[in-house]
Amino acid sequence: MMMKILILTPYIPYPVNSGGNQGFFGLIDRLRKKVDISIVLSAKPSDLDNIEKFRALWNNVSFHVYHKGEFKPDVKKPSYYNFLKGLRSSIERKLKRQQANSNDLVRKYSTITTSDFYMPVEEGYVNFIHDVIKSENYDLIQVDFFEYINMVNALPANIKKVFIHHELRYVREECEMRLFEKSKPMDYFLHNYSKSFEIGCLNNYDAVVTVTDVDKEKLKEELREDMFIESSPAIIESKNMVLTDNFKFNNRLIFLGGSDHFPNLDAVDWFLKSCWENIQRKNPDLELHIVGQWKSRLKKLYTERFSNIQFRGFVENLQDELQDAIMITPIRIGSGVRMKLLEAMEYGCPIVTTSVGSEGIGLENGQDCLIANNNISFAEAVLKLSGDKELCDKFRKNAKQKFEARPYAEQLAEVRLNIYKKILCLPKK
Repeated sequence: MMMKILILTPYIPYPVNSGGNQGFFGLIDRLRKKVDISIVLSAKPSDLDNIEKFRALWNNVSFHVYHKGEFKPDVKKPSYYNFLKGLRSSIERKLKRQQANSNDLVRKYSTITTSDFYMPVEEGYVNFIHDVIKSENYDLIQVDFFEYINMVNALPANIKKVFIHHELRYVREECEMRLFEKSKPMDYFLHNYSKSFEIGCLNNYDAVVTVTDVDKEKLKEELREDMFIESSPAIIESKNMVLTDNFKFNNRLIFLGGSDHFPNLDAVDWFLKSCWENIQRKNPDLELHIVGQWKSRLKKLYTERFSNIQFRGFVENLQDELQDAIMITPIRIGSGVRMKLLEAMEYGCPIVTTSVGSEGIGLENGQDCLIANNNISFAEAVLKLSGDKELCDKFRKNAKQKFEARPYAEQLAEVRLNIYKKILCLPKK
């Protein structure tokens, strides 16, 4: 009899149009052939078409869809109550924007100042989860992504619970705080408050799974001593790409990622404002192509201010985009793994990145890529790699070999399956 797992995720992982969705989808797509999986999705009306396509694709998975906004709270006037809730949320967002220094982009969008992590989830959603759990005999409940970390407080004690931590929030906040133009005592209060919330929630799970060994070791220092913690790397389905020897740089630098994920916005903003002018002065033929969904106002802002940049939007064939190009990943914020770098490694696209960007992948500076952490060295690295075909060929070959040395997708699925089995054998808390 197959293991029965219930998965709670705040995101609809289809279409696979982001690194987070890619990491979630690739692993569960393999596991659904080995495990009896049920998944709970929270949806707006505009999400329903994608959910139906998703359901057809994963026809051996049980879908439970919670419809946002349909819950009727036990109040005198439900419609008026919901109106007031929406008004309060709007006012709170406006207050936060007023408090943020518009010149400090990181502070403006920092998770420290913008997250309502302490707020409970919707009452209707908690009720829905309760009914779903009562309807089946689940062996294990899996919660994915920080946004649902506090759902552990709504789950029954008699079922094992595991949290999949794709990005350590307190580590991300530490990255953000280092980039603030000016630190405030309140920043440290909010960070410590947030971190204690995060660690407290994690300690209520039976097990925690990270996507990198780096994050696993960091959490070991923070969680209770008897916590079961393992790493389970994300799956990139191999395209079995054959590396050719005819790389000829076409003057295109590629950044992969959408603006909705703030570390991507910060990376592009920092690169353009701190590196691009110097690069353009020394090599005006270089172009920056940004692949992914970006807000119209941001595209207008950057294209009007900076020359030789193009926003490519979503592209059907990433291989064509990366052909004869160099990938830049000037990521300064985050933890976990950058799926975009794994794709570049497989496609044989030479890479310039930061230490944060390369974390968890095992890339070595000067051997597989160039790693630079300030504006001067990053610009120099881009110029150096763009003018050195021999170095590009070396990085392409070495990074490709490192990618191919990763466990196969099926092996990574077995790693996660074995973790599940170990969790079910844990003694009761």
